[in-house]
Amino acid sequence: MVVQTFIFSCFLSYLEKNLRMPDNFTLEDLQYHLLVLQKLEKAEEQLKQGCKTYIFDEMRRMAKKWHGEKG
Repeated sequence: MVVQTFIFSCFLSYLEKNLRMPDNFTLEDLQYHLLVLQKLEKAEEQLKQGCKTYIFDEMRRMAKKWHGEKG
């Protein structure tokens, strides 16, 4: 039980420092922010490994192509 309390305390410290959540946040708010952090960390790791990235205009052109639009 002591170990679980310590881990939970560390987790709460991490959240306070990194998420900047309002005082009245919901569990869904917390889950969303953790998901976003997870995706950003994954993207950062992929960039470090040299994965191909696209600029926004390239992505827009690709999306139009996928949807069969011209331009």
